Amino acid sequence: MLCKIWAPAVAEGGCWARRVVGFVVQRRRGFGRLRKERSGRYSAAYVGPDLRLHRAPETFKARIDAEGWLAAERRQIDLDQWVPPLRRQPMRV
Repeated sequence: MLCKIWAPAVAEGGCWARRVVGFVVQRRRGFGRLRKERSGRYSAAYVGPDLRLHRAPETFKARIDAEGWLAAERRQIDLDQWVPPLRRQPMRV
């Protein structure tokens, strides 16, 4: 079911595409969570297939970088190659 932006269809069994938090309008994400910290950096997290919350190992300077990290994690899940972050081998550079 497609939702119209700002459509007050919640009472009629519909859904909201956006929600207002304070004075900021937030778009709903399909996967994961992004949050702007007080420092201005972005943190990212998602609920994995093990139903536990997994946070990015670091914060990101740009929102696009945090979104990229979430996309990489989602890709691993979709390809059935996902391993919990604590059990992963450290990457060698």
